[in-house]
Amino acid sequence: MGELSALVDTAYGWWLLGKVALVALLLGTGYLTRRWVRGQYASETVTKRTVKRAPGEIRRFRTLVAVEMAVAALVLGVTATLVGTEPAVAERDRSRGPAGVEGPLSMAVPFDAGGLEGRGQLALALDPSAVGKNQLHLVLLTPEGKPKSAPEVRAELRLEEAGIGPLAVPLVAGGPGHWLSTNLDLPMPGRWEMSVVVRTTEIDQTTVRIPVNAR
Repeated sequence: MGELSALVDTAYGWWLLGKVALVALLLGTGYLTRRWVRGQYASETVTKRTVKRAPGEIRRFRTLVAVEMAVAALVLGVTATLVGTEPAVAERDRSRGPAGVEGPLSMAVPFDAGGLEGRGQLALALDPSAVGKNQLHLVLLTPEGKPKSAPEVRAELRLEEAGIGPLAVPLVAGGPGHWLSTNLDLPMPGRWEMSVVVRTTEIDQTTVRIPVNAR
């Protein structure tokens, strides 16, 4: 997460806050369910002949169980979304990126795809970062700066202000942890966004978004 302010300044932070709130709600409904069970059966021996509960009590128990199951499903959904959401540190680094810089673009952005080997850096070099033909190099690095392999890396471009995209970026392998595109076309000037999907395992992946200024 980096700084605490990232909890409200980034999409990852908001999803994380949502997960914490849902987990708290799940714990609360679980406590109420257990309290109901103890209140109904703590002083009795449960048999097939146990006196039936009042319909209202049974409905209350079923409602608690249904809410608990629904919240648990939401927690799983939010967790899955977090895995694919750009880490807060990466989003902040991207937002502080070269917004007004012209000329060849070169930068490295940290990422976390989840799992044991999900952390690393994405190094990007785009030359000349201008309208027309460009050459793109994407290199995956470990947190220590060594080449990092991955089963899949793909990229696409968007120019939201003009409603263009997503445009798939043709990538070919250039070596261990290295992907390149020697004929990347930027059709018009503007502040483009390059989205790079990094998949580190069969189930772990993340998307790194990088601003690209084409002059």
